[in-house]
Amino acid sequence: MIAHGILAVFGARDGAHIAAAAARHGLVAHAMATETVFAGPALRIARSANMLVIGDEFAFPGESERQWGSYLRFSFSKDRVHRIERAPLTGIPLYWTRWCGGLLCFSHPELIDGLPIDLAVDWDFVRHSLAYRNFRTERTGIRGISELLPGVALTAGENGPVTAPFWLPWSVAAAAADVSMEEAAARVEDITLGCVDRWSEGPDNVLLELSGGLDSSIVAMSLAACGRPFTGVTAVTATADGDERRYARDVARQSSMKLVEAQVDEAAIDLLAAPARLTARPAAAAILAGFDRAIAATATALGKAQLWSGIGGDNVFGFSHSVSPAIDAWRAKGLRAPLFQLLGDIAAVASTTRWHAARALARRLRPGTSRPPWPRDDIFANRAALPSQPFLHPWHEQAARFPPGKRQHVEALLRIADFVDRPDRWHDRRVVAPLLSQPLVETCLAIPSWLWVEGGRDRAVARAAFARRLPASVLYRRTKGRLEAMCASTFLRERKRLAPYLLDGRIAAQGLLDRGAIERYFARGGIDSEFAYFRLIEIADLERWVRSVEAVSHGAASSSAQFAY
Repeated sequence: MIAHGILAVFGARDGAHIAAAAARHGLVAHAMATETVFAGPALRIARSANMLVIGDEFAFPGESERQWGSYLRFSFSKDRVHRIERAPLTGIPLYWTRWCGGLLCFSHPELIDGLPIDLAVDWDFVRHSLAYRNFRTERTGIRGISELLPGVALTAGENGPVTAPFWLPWSVAAAAADVSMEEAAARVEDITLGCVDRWSEGPDNVLLELSGGLDSSIVAMSLAACGRPFTGVTAVTATADGDERRYARDVARQSSMKLVEAQVDEAAIDLLAAPARLTARPAAAAILAGFDRAIAATATALGKAQLWSGIGGDNVFGFSHSVSPAIDAWRAKGLRAPLFQLLGDIAAVASTTRWHAARALARRLRPGTSRPPWPRDDIFANRAALPSQPFLHPWHEQAARFPPGKRQHVEALLRIADFVDRPDRWHDRRVVAPLLSQPLVETCLAIPSWLWVEGGRDRAVARAAFARRLPASVLYRRTKGRLEAMCASTFLRERKRLAPYLLDGRIAAQGLLDRGAIERYFARGGIDSEFAYFRLIEIADLERWVRSVEAVSHGAASSSAQFAY
C-alpha cells in the first residue's frame, strides 16, 4: 500500500490498467463527473460539485480568498479534468505524461512500475545534472515524464497539456526599506507560530527531526508555544562533528518534549546499493542511509506519526555570506545606506574582515558584473559534453528586475526545492516542513535582505523573533553540525569499490565523465580539503539511479510490447 499515493488518468482510451494499479497499491477511488482520481487512504479529501482537493489546505491569515498548504486541486469542467494546481512551495508531488491519448498523473513513480509505459533515462537530464546540480525544473530524468512544480497549474486543453505558474516569489520580494528589525522579528514570530499551529491540527503523533541547529529548534519551540505534544529525534554519528546531542538536549529541556537519541550505523552505509524504489530523479542519498534508517525506526516505533523537519530554514531566513545585502541597501537607500556597518556585519557572518568584504563589494559593483542564472559545477565531468545553459524555470523570467540580495534569496528557495521529497525516511509519510509554509516565505521575502545579517549574525531576524523562546546555547550558536568526518571515512572505506563503479558505469559509457580527473583523484592516498570527494559520491548516486531506471525499463520491455497505445 502507498498510503499517500495519487494516481489518475484523464481522457485516455483505456483506464483499466490504472484502476488495477490503484487497487494493487491500496488507493481509493474518488469519482468526479466522468473521471476518477485514486488516492491513498491517509490523504485528506475535500470535494465539491466540480472540484477535488487532496491534502492539507488552509486559509491565509485574514484572507479567506487565498489558500496555502500541501495540496493538489483538481478542477473539472465539461465532464473532464480541466486544471490541476499544486500548492506553492510545499505542494504534494505530482508527475504527468501523455498516455493512451490522455493524461496520466501520479505522485510516486513506483505506482506506474508494471504499467505498459516505456521508462527510459533522459540523458539530457543526466548531462544537465552533471553541470547544474540541485537545480530542479519540470524536466525529470525519465524521458517523457514531467513534474508539476509547486505553484504551477496544469491545464488539459484541446491542444494538449499546458503548464503555467499561478504563484511566483517576485510578487512579494520587493523590499520594504523602512521596516525595522523589531517589526520584522514580530512578523516572523507571529506568522511562524500561526503556520505551526495550523500544520499541527489532527490526532497523529508529531516526530520532529531535531538537529540542535537554529531552524529545527525554532520549530520545536513553536510547537511548544502552540501547546502541541511532540517527540524529538536527533540522529547521532560516532564522530564528534555529527553529534548534536548537547544542543538537542537543551531544546528538549526548554520545550518539555521527549527526546530520542538515535544512533547512526555508519558501517551499514553502502555507496553502491541499488535505490529502494523507482524515482523520477536521483532521490535518497546513499551517504545518508544511516540517518534514514535511524529516524525511520524511531517513527515506526512511535506508531502513527507525522514527520516534522526544519528543512528550508537557512533558505527562508536569508542565510548568506554574500555582499549582496549591501548592494540592495545601496540601491534602496543611496547615501543613507549604512554601508560601513553593513560591511562589518557581513564580514562577521562570513568570518572575514571588513576590508575583504569591501573589496568583494567593489568587484560586484563593476559594470558588466552579473551572476549566471544558476552556478555551474561540473567537476569530474566531461565539460564538452554538457549543456552551456540550465533548463528553463518559471522563476527565472523576472529575476533580472530585482536586486542581487533578493535574487539570491529566491535562488536559495529554488535550491531547497530539490531536497524536500528526497529522504528515504520520508517515503509515504506525512511530512511537514513548516518553515517552507507559504505565508512565512512571503513574509520573509518582503524583509530587506540587509536585516538578515544585522549585528553580524546569520538569520538575524529569525534569531530576534525567537530570542525569548530559544535556549541561549542555540540562540547564540555560530557553528553548524557537520557530517564531514562520517562522509570522508565512508568514502575512504568504499573507494576501491567506488572507482570501477564510476569508471566502468553507464554515465562514463556515455562519455559524460572526465575519466582522467577521476583516475587521478582515486590514485591519491587520501582526500583533499575542498570536499571534491563528495561530488564523486553524488555522481555515484546519479549512476545508481540510472542503473535502477534501466533495470525497470528492461524488465518491462517484454510485457509492454503486448499493449497497443
